Amino acid sequence: MPLDPAKVAETGAWLSKAVLDLRAAEHERTATPPLTGDMVFHAQQLVEKSLKAFLSWDDRPFRKTHSSW
Repeated sequence: MPLDPAKVAETGAWLSKAVLDLRAAEHERTATPPLTGDMVFHAQQLVEKSLKAFLSWDDRPFRKTHSSW
């Protein structure tokens, strides 16, 4: 069965945003001293966006909390 291009695009968009949070957390870890509060924030955002990617892929609706996305 061929993949739905819209579904692939939406899932990929969420994962691309999650990768940016991962990069930010990794960068904050290298600060002296590490920016642990910011690291935790970006880790939470990474998980949230990854879950949204999973829900999008699995065709499960979820409430959007920001109108700009």
